[in-house]
Amino acid sequence: MKFDRDIHLLTAEIRFRFLDFLGVTQKTTGIPKPGLNIVEHFIDNNLKDLKRRTEQLSNLPGSEGQVVTAADSSYKLTSGARPFSSLKFHNSSILIAKCISSKETKTKGIYNLDWAILPGSKYKNFANEININEKIYIRGGTTFSTNENPEGKNIIIEFETFNLVYNKNNDIYKISAWSPRYLGVSSNEIDNVDNVVNRSIKDRVYQAKTIYNDSVIYHTNKDFNIQADFTEDAIDIDNIYFQSFYEIPINTKELENKALINDWRLICAHYAAWLNMGDNFKFTLKDIFDTADEIINEIKNRILLGKIDFNFHLNTMKPTSKSLYLKTRIKLKDNLKKLGEIKTNG
Repeated sequence: MKFDRDIHLLTAEIRFRFLDFLGVTQKTTGIPKPGLNIVEHFIDNNLKDLKRRTEQLSNLPGSEGQVVTAADSSYKLTSGARPFSSLKFHNSSILIAKCISSKETKTKGIYNLDWAILPGSKYKNFANEININEKIYIRGGTTFSTNENPEGKNIIIEFETFNLVYNKNNDIYKISAWSPRYLGVSSNEIDNVDNVVNRSIKDRVYQAKTIYNDSVIYHTNKDFNIQADFTEDAIDIDNIYFQSFYEIPINTKELENKALINDWRLICAHYAAWLNMGDNFKFTLKDIFDTADEIINEIKNRILLGKIDFNFHLNTMKPTSKSLYLKTRIKLKDNLKKLGEIKTNG
């Protein structure tokens, strides 16, 4: 729908109502289905309701928190500093690290801090191990800039995601923190990886993944609060997107082009996960082959009809995707051959 008036000076409460005229039928703060989704907006009339709403939305699967906008505020289009009208309540956690070095930025007196934590006992073989006074630390990254230089001291870092990555190809783990902010010096002991993982799970900011062959497998469970293990017999090793809104079998004919192409990539990742886990994976190999076959056939039909701008380029496909594609084609030829024999015999 085309609006014939400028709405930026209207209050936020009124502007958000115009979203209902866009024709998008999905409107949820829960786990969305593929396609467009309008995030729901809520009106809270006091701090008690706002606090309750913030806690509720922050605990939803995959939530990063929420943005709060003053209901009577307009939207400023001109350049320059905008007046206060919005706040973002972001899920986060903290860790205690050692500031192993500092680097002054181009602005004198402003520093980025390199930080490291201890390895713990659960995970072995880390990238970026460093030895400081005969003690092994794991380097985690660099903080945002600060006007303090606490090099050599224990420091508090706030972060919005803690990442633990296992590369199964070389049996190496790596850690990092997203959006790391230095909060100050601490007298507490330095955290180890085990502690930070457990705290991040509790605070809903943990992300683990395995790199295997050419695929990435995300580890989580349905409530985002329990750590999935990095073993082949883990129960909930699964791609986070599959777990969120992707189930098979699917009706490929109802999918938009973008969703159909995305599902081809997702089923390839499913196949990579099955190669890693075998019968412990949530879908059988037959499920994966049958779904891949439906997706490929639907894409090829749309290519023939000129309804989709896509092609299967075997020379640039990743090995896992190429393997899945070729095996479904071999299966199709075998089925056609059997069908021909039945017709001949009939």
